Amino acid sequence: MLYVVARGAHQIYAVTLTGDATLLVGSGEQGGRDGDALESTLNYPNDLGFSPDGRYLYVNEIADNSSDGMLLAPTRIRRIEMPLR
Repeated sequence: MLYVVARGAHQIYAVTLTGDATLLVGSGEQGGRDGDALESTLNYPNDLGFSPDGRYLYVNEIADNSSDGMLLAPTRIRRIEMPLR
């Protein structure tokens, strides 16, 4: 399984080796709303990682839209609980 950040779409996908993609996180709206993974909003996510037990997804994203055009925008790390499989 490969996990892909769709930065401009504000979403994160899981992609199999056969090319099947499943949306994991993000409604597609830009923002910082928590909640259900598919209803939450992300703000230009750019990196991710998983906890060792796979329970949490950690997402690095832009923290503030007011920094548009800046070379170094402030970032934040969000923790998203993954659904049990």
